[in-house]
Amino acid sequence: MKILLLGEFGGFFKNLKIGFEELGFEVTLIAQGDGWKKIDGANYSLDSKLKKPFKGIHIAFNYFKNLKHMKDYDIVLIINPSFFKKFIGNYILKFLTKHNKNIFLSACGDDLEFMSFGLKGGFRFWPYMGMHGKNITDRYRSNHEINIHSKLLKHVVKIIPTSTMYKLAWDNSKYRDKVTNVVPMPINSSEIRHKPLKISEKDKIIFFHGLSRQSFKGTQYIREAMNNIRIKYPDNVECIIEGSLPLNEYLKIIEKAHVVIDQCKAYDYNGMNTVYAMAMGKVVMGGCQPEVLKEFSIDCCPIIGIEPNSKQIEEKMEFIIKNKSEIEKWGSESRKFVEKYHNVKVVSKIYMKLFDK
Repeated sequence: MKILLLGEFGGFFKNLKIGFEELGFEVTLIAQGDGWKKIDGANYSLDSKLKKPFKGIHIAFNYFKNLKHMKDYDIVLIINPSFFKKFIGNYILKFLTKHNKNIFLSACGDDLEFMSFGLKGGFRFWPYMGMHGKNITDRYRSNHEINIHSKLLKHVVKIIPTSTMYKLAWDNSKYRDKVTNVVPMPINSSEIRHKPLKISEKDKIIFFHGLSRQSFKGTQYIREAMNNIRIKYPDNVECIIEGSLPLNEYLKIIEKAHVVIDQCKAYDYNGMNTVYAMAMGKVVMGGCQPEVLKEFSIDCCPIIGIEPNSKQIEEKMEFIIKNKSEIEKWGSESRKFVEKYHNVKVVSKIYMKLFDK
């Protein structure tokens, strides 16, 4: 079986490719590297080092240059409809559907259905809660977005969500019959160094929050909670906030942290940043609403659940401080959880069952 992966989202497809290859399949990844994250691993890059306005033109050229590598596949898995850029998207889509067998879509990242459901009040809270501005709504109501979305979905065999929030949105769309269960994000855990957390009574607990799309992740709530904790426990904690780093640099900072605070405006923990941190054996604070446990049919999860409420986040941080002796155990549980549910081979087998159907 030949598989084509199109796009990237924080290392999602890079890791999925490894999993498929471990199962013995021929896989090609064509991607742009997910912007400033500079994710490597693609067989053919669509990215450009040029600056605007030449960057967009060069990227478009790269799409056409790599068309010869986008045909004759049994399975094509697309990261998001946004893969199809304005002006060239319709042509690329027509080429893919003409020269390949089965098209699958990953419900991953902001898309028309996710945005529409959220803007209609479908979520209790969501990443765009409290954010205003014409660009939020217009981007997802543009003629190109609507056009490419509807054309793509005519050809998609199945829609595979990577989180419960994406699944909720797509389940409430006219495409609900194509939506599968949530499939966890994959991680090549065997290549992620797991160094058991060691912390003495004298050591400070290091909390880390990575900056990217601050309003989206609820950084304002996390920052306020961190500031309050610093004041209450000046000798017990160190709080680090760094952002917009390439993945390799981001992982280096995570290495020295005990606790990673991901985002607080999502139901799920199921983003690549969180999975990387868990694979490294870190205690993680992030989304872990009841819907997540139900979707994965599990009773408990090592994620310490937080919500867009600075007081609630502060209380969870304080809980960790008061239970400092448990940090090593919690970190170990994070690693075991990833190995059980997120290992590349485990996740890839789930995808293969969906493809076989």
